[in-house]
Amino acid sequence: MTVEASPDRPSYFGVLRRTQGLAPILMMIVFVMSGNTLVAPILSLYAQSFQVTSTLVGALITLFGVGRLCANIPAGIAGQRLGLRPVLVLGPLVIAAGSMGAATATDFTVLLVWRFVQGLGSGIYMTSSAAALAAAARPSERGRTMSLYQGAMLLGASLGPGVGGWLATWFGFTAPFWAYAVMAAAAACVAMISYRDVEPPVPRKPRTGEGAAAGTSTLLAAPFLAAGFINFGVFFTRTASQWQLVPLVGHERFGLDAGTLGLALTVTAVANIVTLPAAGWLIDRFGAKVCVVVSTIALGIGLAVLVMAHSVTFFWVAMALTGLAGGLNGPAINTYVIEMAPRESYGPALGIQRSAGDAGFIIGPIAVGLVDDLTRFGHAGGLLLNIVLLLLASAAFAVAARRPVPAQTPPS
Repeated sequence: MTVEASPDRPSYFGVLRRTQGLAPILMMIVFVMSGNTLVAPILSLYAQSFQVTSTLVGALITLFGVGRLCANIPAGIAGQRLGLRPVLVLGPLVIAAGSMGAATATDFTVLLVWRFVQGLGSGIYMTSSAAALAAAARPSERGRTMSLYQGAMLLGASLGPGVGGWLATWFGFTAPFWAYAVMAAAAACVAMISYRDVEPPVPRKPRTGEGAAAGTSTLLAAPFLAAGFINFGVFFTRTASQWQLVPLVGHERFGLDAGTLGLALTVTAVANIVTLPAAGWLIDRFGAKVCVVVSTIALGIGLAVLVMAHSVTFFWVAMALTGLAGGLNGPAINTYVIEMAPRESYGPALGIQRSAGDAGFIIGPIAVGLVDDLTRFGHAGGLLLNIVLLLLASAAFAVAARRPVPAQTPPS
């Protein structure tokens, strides 16, 4: 029996059609992610136009992640208390304000401040959008819903860089920031016009008794903390290995130029996208826990292939394998968190998980840089550190996920 033929397992189009509020959320995600990547090709060049050091250029990138880290958990709590619609509107508006501020900045310090504001808006929006999808998804379709979520992020991320580079070429470095503001404002309009909360906000009055104890114990339970460890390791991998070490290994070991290295990262992104249709079915068929463990180990294996690669063929194999593993891991971990968290705590739960990931996003480049600079292992040492982290995270998760957690509130 095929997935499409089963009434309990509809196609992706069926999930999109029958899930209330899913289409506008995905549309908003495409807008926000395309805006985010509009500025990616010119961010470092724009920073250098202020005549600053490379360290300060890196700070411009890091502060965006710090802003997200600061916003994730408060955004999840706000969405729980106020309803998701106002938070979905607020996030893109904050991004738009930060983008306009960055476009008009006349001083690098001011640019840093507005970049931090952009990060705040991104954290607010991405946490609330994930919570909105969690609330809308049917239990039997969560894997496919989270695959659609990741697909929307990848679609937006793939649309932005080319357009951003073209805008900068013809209209200057500030043009992508203005375009980012327009895309964020469009996302805010979609949220305001098209999205309605699936459920009413949780009352402001604190819960007491068994309900409060169950919600708190879930967020402090070993499986939830282990899921955060997985997120930390995966985001660590994204910035430390895929963005930082892969280009260095490709250039120094195989003599690849900038264009070829860009193609290598594109191969990883394409492999990620190719995995998504199967990822949702695999998660709904075999369970999120199994898919989290398998995909995290596969990600580590991909990095191990890169460490041992002595021909450019294995370099490309490593790029494809890490992309395939990432395409399964993202939807799987989000699905697991949704399955585990009480329904009324989706916002805080997803905020905590995103914060764990953003911590890895920030710490990863620093950690592998120190290993690269201070030890005799060089780039391979940084990759080995990343591999050990992923294997430890997958082992901890495999053990912790066997423990029971408090049952979540049944869907209404």
